[in-house]
This record gives sequence, structure tokens and C-alpha cells, in this order.
Amino acid sequence: MENKNHNKRFRASGGKHLKKDISRLWKEAAESIEADVVPSAFFCKELLDKCEDYNLYSHRQWAGLWRECCRHVKKCLCFAREGDFTSARKLVVEVNRLTEECHKLYK
Repeated sequence: MENKNHNKRFRASGGKHLKKDISRLWKEAAESIEADVVPSAFFCKELLDKCEDYNLYSHRQWAGLWRECCRHVKKCLCFAREGDFTSARKLVVEVNRLTEECHKLYK
């Protein structure tokens, strides 16, 4: 029980809707990339803007992991826009791994 309370200290103190939007957009992006479809420039901008906005809610304990994940999301979208779906798919896997790791540690 103590560990559960300990982890609550590291949760984002706001941005719940923003986090859900990012999750939904990332899922759509990943599905597009898996299908070798380039997400639109508007879609990519929306996802990256929301990722940037979420920095306001990242706790210092996991902010570094969040920024690393955002860098991978950006690189992934760039690879997809260049037509390099092999590299983009590798980053989809890495972003999902980082997300899972962060949730295990701090959620």
C-alpha cells in the first residue's frame, strides 16, 4: 500500500484530458504508420503541439522520460513523412515501450 501512495506523488497534477488526447492521437499515428500511411501535416502538428503542452504537467521525477518519448514521437513522424516506414515502426515500438516503462514506475 505504501508503494501505491508513493507513486501518487509523481502523477501529473492536471492535464488529464490532454493526456487522453495524446494517447488517442498516438494510437492513430501508430496505426497509420503500421499501414504505411503518412499522417497528415496537420495531424502531426496537433500531436506534437499537445506533447509540448503536456510538458507543463510532467513531474520532475519523470519529465526526462517524457521528453525522451516526445523526441521519439517527433522522429517517428519525420521518418513516416519521409517514407521510411521501417524506421518509423521501430520508433513506434520504442515509444510504446517507454510509455509502458514510465507507467510502471510512476503511475
